Amino acid sequence: ASPTRLGRAGQRPGQRSSLTASGASRQRVNQSSAPPPRPQTQDATNPMQRALQQYLTHLELDPRNAKMQRQVAEILHHLGRDDEAYLHWLDASEILLAQQHWDECLALCERLLAINPHDRTVQDRLRQARVSRDQMREIDRAIGE
Repeated sequence: ASPTRLGRAGQRPGQRSSLTASGASRQRVNQSSAPPPRPQTQDATNPMQRALQQYLTHLELDPRNAKMQRQVAEILHHLGRDDEAYLHWLDASEILLAQQHWDECLALCERLLAINPHDRTVQDRLRQARVSRDQMREIDRAIGE
């Protein structure tokens, strides 16, 4: 596993993170069948906290929604919960790569590497998105000729 400054920060109770055998992506594994509890909020009247709760509710229904993952990350970042934000940006980058949104994935990976330049998962994801994007451009050029 690659060294990161994150460790187990940002995990919900009842979850553990692990890397796949290739180390290519982080997977969350629920240890219980009950839905994970939402993070505790200090001030439920804070509009950012309310927005966070709403986005987390949406993510429970659709965890593969990259836009929602990014929104949650932005709010967490705004609230100073950067380790948790990083994990949501990481999930969003994985989703964007899988959905072949290479330019968005590249931009997000570059942002992640600005935060943690030693994250091997993000480095690999960035490389994979570049190769895929470049291959598709070559195919498009060949078809257009």
